Parts: sequence; C-alpha cells; structure tokens
Amino acid sequence: MTTKARDRGPRPPYVTYATWTKVLDDLRETKPTQLDSTYFRDLGLSDSSGVTVRAALSFLGLVEGDGIPTEKLTELAESEGEARKSILRELLQEGYGRILGDLDLGHATMGHLQDRFRRAGAEGDVGHKCVTFFLALAKDAGMTLSPSLLTLSLIHISEPTRQ
Repeated sequence: MTTKARDRGPRPPYVTYATWTKVLDDLRETKPTQLDSTYFRDLGLSDSSGVTVRAALSFLGLVEGDGIPTEKLTELAESEGEARKSILRELLQEGYGRILGDLDLGHATMGHLQDRFRRAGAEGDVGHKCVTFFLALAKDAGMTLSPSLLTLSLIHISEPTRQ
C-alpha cells in the first residue's frame, strides 16, 4: 500500500523565487496586518500566485490562521546579511526537516534530493518547482550544497539572491 500525499503532511512550497523576494521586499515596506487575497492582488500577483505564496508562508510557519503575519515573518522581511541567513536556516530546518531527514546536502545528488521531495508528495513539474524553491532558499541561507545541487540551483534560478 502506498502512502497518499495528503497523509505525508503539507506539500513543500513551489512559489517562484522572484515572487517570494517581491513579497518579502513589500512586507518590509508596508507591514500589512493580514496577507489575504486583496494584499496579493494589490501587489500585482495573480490569485494563483497569491495562493502559492500563502502556502509557502504557512509551510514555513510565517503566518497564522487567516494570513496573520508572525513575528518571525516580520524579522525575516526586515533582516539582511548574516541575520537573514540565520533566520532562513532556522526556517529551513523547521519546515523541511521531515522531508530531508538526515540527508547531507553537502554531498547529496539531485536524484537523492528529488526522491525525498517525491516521498513528501512533490512530484512531476510541481516537484521540480518545490526543489528549485528549496535550493534557492538554501543558497540564500548560506547552506553548504553539493556541487551538483549548487550547479542545478544556478541553472534554474535566474533571479539573483539577496545577501
């Protein structure tokens, strides 16, 4: 018997990194009290992009209930440099820990990483987007990535990362 995706927990986020950084940049400036569909529309995002951003924020524990920003989201949006890297590493450990388990990203192959995501219900094109988003976050967090993961992340992530 196979485990159904809904039994594996929430699927990892698959928002584009350009959209992710656009939202974080805006949050730094506007500090909205709720991240609902009107907020995302005012930001110029489609309804589907708004849904994927909210799913990412929820997965990472950055919103509560009906899109209420957490203190951690405010910290992330306002942070830069090493402080931002530290927050991102913490979010990655908490959010992706059950998916990655003991996987050593400094030596992992792309196939091994994709297999972990597949087991979490992230398959096909969406699975590829989930892995790409994860790698962009990991790179921004300053995490050690194997040469094959780093090469793939550079190929598939066209947006520059924030330092």
